[in-house]
Amino acid sequence: METNNSNTSTSSTSLAGSCSGERYWFAFLFSSLATFFIGVIAILLWRGGALLYKRGPSIRQRSKRLVANADKQDSPYGFDPMHERNWATIIKEYAAKLISGQQTPGKILVIAVVVLSLASLVIYFYDVSTQPIESCQLWSQSPTQQIDLAFNVFFLFYFFLRFVAAQDKLRFWCLDIHSWVDFFTIPPSFTAIVLGRNWIGMRFFRIARILNIPDILQFLHILRSSNSIRLTRMLCLLFTVWLSAAGFVHLTVGQCFIIFFITGGLALFARAIPELAEMLSNKKKYAGQYRLENGKKFVLVCGHITFTSMENFLKDFLHEDRVSSDSFYDADVLIVDKKHSVDFEFQALLKRHFTRVMYFDATVMDPVDLDRVKLKRTEAVLILANKDAIDPDGEDASNIMRVISIKNYHSETKIIVQLLQYHNKMHLMNIPAWNNNTDEAVCIAELKLGLIAESCLNPGFSTMIANIFAMRSDTEVAGKLTEKGAPDRSVWLQQYLRGASLEMYTETLSNYFVHDLKNFSEAARFCLVELDILLFAIEVCEENGQRRLAINPDRTSKYYRIAKRTRGFFLAGSSEEASRARYYCHHCHHKEKPEAIHKCVHYRIEDSSNSNKSRREMSRPRSESSIIQHPLPPTPQMLKSFCFDTTGMFYWCPTQTLDQQTIDIRVKCELTHHVICCVFAEESSPVIGLRSFVMPLRASNFDDNELKPIVFIGNSTFLKKEWRHICNFPKVYIVDGSPNDRATLRAVNIHLCDMCVILSSSASHQDQRQDRYLT
Repeated sequence: METNNSNTSTSSTSLAGSCSGERYWFAFLFSSLATFFIGVIAILLWRGGALLYKRGPSIRQRSKRLVANADKQDSPYGFDPMHERNWATIIKEYAAKLISGQQTPGKILVIAVVVLSLASLVIYFYDVSTQPIESCQLWSQSPTQQIDLAFNVFFLFYFFLRFVAAQDKLRFWCLDIHSWVDFFTIPPSFTAIVLGRNWIGMRFFRIARILNIPDILQFLHILRSSNSIRLTRMLCLLFTVWLSAAGFVHLTVGQCFIIFFITGGLALFARAIPELAEMLSNKKKYAGQYRLENGKKFVLVCGHITFTSMENFLKDFLHEDRVSSDSFYDADVLIVDKKHSVDFEFQALLKRHFTRVMYFDATVMDPVDLDRVKLKRTEAVLILANKDAIDPDGEDASNIMRVISIKNYHSETKIIVQLLQYHNKMHLMNIPAWNNNTDEAVCIAELKLGLIAESCLNPGFSTMIANIFAMRSDTEVAGKLTEKGAPDRSVWLQQYLRGASLEMYTETLSNYFVHDLKNFSEAARFCLVELDILLFAIEVCEENGQRRLAINPDRTSKYYRIAKRTRGFFLAGSSEEASRARYYCHHCHHKEKPEAIHKCVHYRIEDSSNSNKSRREMSRPRSESSIIQHPLPPTPQMLKSFCFDTTGMFYWCPTQTLDQQTIDIRVKCELTHHVICCVFAEESSPVIGLRSFVMPLRASNFDDNELKPIVFIGNSTFLKKEWRHICNFPKVYIVDGSPNDRATLRAVNIHLCDMCVILSSSASHQDQRQDRYLT
């Protein structure tokens, strides 16, 4: 008797009495499975048709011809068919931006998906508690069914965006967990309208959207540390499994204790999952190859890859100020590195930029890996250095070997490599494929010490240069103004932060600058007054293809007049602001505000008559001052105790010994208005490269009476290693002693110096007593 009652109760909770005992749950399940299999068949047919189309003889010949033309004609003014973006690529990029969560619409969309998924789950629990699993109520008479259908229409739109943005459509359709959630929730809601029935069924799968909460918190920069990301993932996974088990029990037996039984079983089985996954999985997560699309640019980043280095790089490279006028505004970033494991912080960084950044477990030393990442089609390869390396020469040697491997694979690849020591640049010149016109070697020590030296002459110079090269948006500036908007500081603070938000951009000047303004002075005034951007230099392309850089040329310069194909160097808030100089048209924008200047009908790309010049024939821009026509004969005023070196750019004197230039602190020092450089280094520390610090202070554009004496205080054994590089510069002195000794500092008249600089060797950073942020 009790058994019969139990069966009757179970039957009543699974099927409504108005349905006359007829069940149609299989129709709802069939709609989900049919959707899946039809999609798989359609994708396979599409791939098969595309494969047959590409294998046609005419198409193959045309593809070879296009690739050959792309290798021969790679001019920035020419037309490259392989880089022409088609409509499919553009739509895919827009869809990827929407679902990425990097911009405001994307963040709103991702948050709305999770919120509506939880709301749909609440409706599910309400329906479970108030009605049977399958009921015959009409759609027009059920408010909860109507609301759930509206949610599913939104989920269908989001599914379409994800499908369009997916790199591998078949993998997305078959292996993505959220795709299966949509298969079992969206089609049954439409089937219910056709059948006039409602089946709760698999709607509890919507709980899987909780797994997206950690990603959303990473998009919003709420989760940053690896521990917080890991803890949030575990809690979301536990909560998802628990509620999914509860939903499955509602669908089947209905015994509450089975919820805890299933949860406990999953917990026990989870202990064996990592071992099983390691044994059964032969494919690495970051294996595979890059799928290149027409019109899509990308750059490769390798070398010293860490969370900090890549976060700083991506912060500038993917900055919002790089809009459509920037040639690299939508370029992908391919990170190539060999790691045993990728930590949670790095994974969070990849997820925040998953539409633009891809990580490959590979090395540039292997030709097979270089083929996987399509090195021959990359715009540039960036090789990063570890600035905190204990052995700077060893770190430079590793990066030089990476350059050799890349050049051996494809000699035409453009490389930008970071080096720590200035003297290691000469090794790059010995590489046969190294091209001084396109490849760049950025020496960190040279750049850093050069900026410090210029700050000794012009205080604040390094801060100004750092602000120009750092990417900051106007929204960041506005936020800082609201934080520190005191009445007595708001004016100067607003001006400073406005200048800090400006960056340097290059744009080709429009025909209006060539025909109407004609010279640099008028062009600079017009840009500042009418376009609200600052023009401070121009790059002129000569008839032989050489490009010359002229910084603020005057009337005596042969580059004073603006010629065709002249590029301007601007200080602007974004690349969109700098593009005003390229798009300006006197007919269309004469009375327009600067913000309204965009491409008009009169705009056209430069004549392609010069498109046969390849990019490698366009040499690196050279400064106008570096063009020496004929050496001037010496005059009596030029014959002094010290003269210039063979380049004429620096002061030079006969070789001086270390003992001759060592100051005895026991003797009274008569130095004033000098520069004191405190060097913290041990005898075994690697060299800093003090030559890069001395050279700007001994430039030939100073008069000899303007040269400030330079005094280095530090370990004499260490300074002896540096002395052979600076022994031919005048007014350079050495003091053997510790910069922490007050007596030594008083002996060199530190109270009378114009500037005091503190430097540290990289090996000193390993000492816990030293500040690791010492320059």
